Amino acid sequence: MNIDKRIAIAIATAIGLLLIIAAKIGLSAPSSVPKVPESATINTVSSKDSNQVNLVSTSPSPLDQATILPNQTITITFDQPAQNAPELKVKIDPQIDINTELSDDRKTLKVSPKTTFGLKQGYTLTIPTEAKFDGDKKLDHDLIFHFTTIDYQGV
Repeated sequence: MNIDKRIAIAIATAIGLLLIIAAKIGLSAPSSVPKVPESATINTVSSKDSNQVNLVSTSPSPLDQATILPNQTITITFDQPAQNAPELKVKIDPQIDINTELSDDRKTLKVSPKTTFGLKQGYTLTIPTEAKFDGDKKLDHDLIFHFTTIDYQGV
């Protein structure tokens, strides 16, 4: 095995170990990510109207202001089934190619990057009121989550 391959393997191993350690000890959002005022953070939907869809949970929990791994899948669970994943019209900013998938009961949405999220990058994930759920049920406002990915400082 030549030296270049050994160096590449060593770097890849070191990065993998750092990601595992970071996931095990947990991370908080870096101070460079601006905090969203609590009034702008939307984590639940009012359940007063029977045509409303309610947010049950997210993973990571809470998703808003979370720090995630670059390849981590995000899950969002509702109390009503969605029509299908494309009808949820998930938006992510800055734009990145994502996969969206619904659970068998169509209540849990899984969002994952097609490649990876950028390191130390902030993202905003939005599920708009145009999202379609069974029985013409809907969100009464956009669901908006801000999260960032871990920072990698090198070996």
